[in-house]
Amino acid sequence: MKIARHSTPPPLLDSPASCLRLQQPVADWSQLPYDLKALIANHLDTVEDFLAFSAVCKSWRLVYLEKEWIPRRRIPWLMLGESHYNNTPMRQCFSMTRSKVYNLQKLHASECRYWGSSHGWVVTLSKEEMYLLNPINQNHIKLPSQSALHASGSFFDIIHRAYVFKVVKSLVVVAIYGPKYSLAFVRVGDSEWSTVQSSSLAQFRNVVCFEDRILALSMVGNIYLLDINGPGLPSMQSIASRPSEENWQQLYLVESSGSLLMAVYYESEQRNTPLVKFKVFRFDFSHRKWVSLEDLGDFALVVDDHHCTSVPGHDSLQPNCIYYAKDNLDSFLACQRKYIGNYMFVYNLKDKNTDLHNVGNNSQYSCPTWFIPDLW
Repeated sequence: MKIARHSTPPPLLDSPASCLRLQQPVADWSQLPYDLKALIANHLDTVEDFLAFSAVCKSWRLVYLEKEWIPRRRIPWLMLGESHYNNTPMRQCFSMTRSKVYNLQKLHASECRYWGSSHGWVVTLSKEEMYLLNPINQNHIKLPSQSALHASGSFFDIIHRAYVFKVVKSLVVVAIYGPKYSLAFVRVGDSEWSTVQSSSLAQFRNVVCFEDRILALSMVGNIYLLDINGPGLPSMQSIASRPSEENWQQLYLVESSGSLLMAVYYESEQRNTPLVKFKVFRFDFSHRKWVSLEDLGDFALVVDDHHCTSVPGHDSLQPNCIYYAKDNLDSFLACQRKYIGNYMFVYNLKDKNTDLHNVGNNSQYSCPTWFIPDLW
């Protein structure tokens, strides 16, 4: 092996000349112009990146706090079961971008239910109180008591599902409640719930906001338009029925890129392995009928027990796929010990294939819910 030799000795590291070459001036990132820092913020995708951005220094945190940036996209998180850290009750959340479970502080010390949304907020319900909660920054808004709905039973039985929408720039919470699975809503700032009277005997399973209009899906698949902005009492009218599909387990309405979609969920078992499938339909308003949809384009659907959300594809979220999170005590999975924990099915709408992914090994009861984290 040849050894390189210098014609003159190399300079000592502590010589003046070497110091000039090696000790380059360190950039003062706090002195970057405000507009440039805002530009950097506008190129961030994930909540983790925004939190890291805010921790660089005081001037960067000021950009973060003033909220003048617009995130390019927001990637959903999956809220799982409860955990404890240093005897503090926490809620586990699975980040799609990091494939990592985080522990977030709970608003209630006691047991409570959660329902997610695409607006950064989740609805929390305990025996005593009901809140809108931002799980990331812990901002919360108290909602009127569910006791005003005059439904009997435990707090788990009074409200079956809850949804958060932005209707004409106002936050609205819509609940499916009571033994008849009726509808009620409250605008943030209202002192009490408004119940929705209906001449039909419809029981409801799903609610969605489409172009500032609230649509409710009945147990049998009929769609109703809910009018909460009229001068009189809240009203509803039937506008469509479901596609002519049979043997489905669940139906979901979802707005996606300006279209109203219905995701139809099926489940079965093949060789002792759970099998999940979906079909997707788009509503043709001109001809008032459902049209089969084979391609979601650049979008994916994230689905849990109570709602469905359309989100842009990402490195960690494959377009044209449906990500379905299952209750971890559902008999469909719990009958086999190898499926104890939290699982997510990924159904490829093009290939008709289903993959099963573990997203946490918490064996406590968990009815997972998707929410899109927001720092605003």
